[in-house]
Amino acid sequence: FLIDEAERLRIVQQCHERELETFRLIEEHPAVKVVTQGFSVDEKDTWGIKLGETLPDGRRQFKPTKVNTKSVHFLNHLSVYLGYHTGEKGDAGNLSFEKDILKTLAGLLPEVPDPTDNQKLFRLIRENRTLRDLNSKYLVSLPDYIINGRIHYNFKMASTVTGRLSCANFNIQQIKKKSGLRRMFIASPGFKLVSMDYDRIELVVLAFLSQEPRMLKAVRDKEDL
Repeated sequence: FLIDEAERLRIVQQCHERELETFRLIEEHPAVKVVTQGFSVDEKDTWGIKLGETLPDGRRQFKPTKVNTKSVHFLNHLSVYLGYHTGEKGDAGNLSFEKDILKTLAGLLPEVPDPTDNQKLFRLIRENRTLRDLNSKYLVSLPDYIINGRIHYNFKMASTVTGRLSCANFNIQQIKKKSGLRRMFIASPGFKLVSMDYDRIELVVLAFLSQEPRMLKAVRDKEDL
């Protein structure tokens, strides 16, 4: 694939600016300010996270934590302070923050048309995490694989247990549709980019190679194989 360098730079700039903006909004949220300064609670340590020393009046104190949207400790502290409990714990005893859990806290599962301030905060956290992943997984390393305006990658035919095609250096297969990154890929002059769905491709190839009549009919009629 050819790379539109101007478009790539625009995407890099947009992602970087939006990541900084979401981080600034998260930092300025009143709940985050309290969590990063540390606070005390009347509850016992039943949340699966480590608390600080016991105060003279019997309360327990949370240790200050840094704002890090990828940190389980930060999300634990923030969720406890806001009164949320995911109901699940990870291997280390911390609350679980799988994608569906964050979606629920953000009012996205199910979707809430008029989110609360706390739900808006978790939406910012999800967006910031997504942007950080895009930057670290793709945008930072991408220039290393661009030579003479073309991106180079390595398709592997037999590196997965299931036998599926995989890709590495640069992993062009894993770029998500909704990320906006695909628009940097362009066709060479005189050519077009074609998008195809490889649904049931293995069975389609098997039908073609075997020429088995019933399988060929099922493929043509788009029946379930």
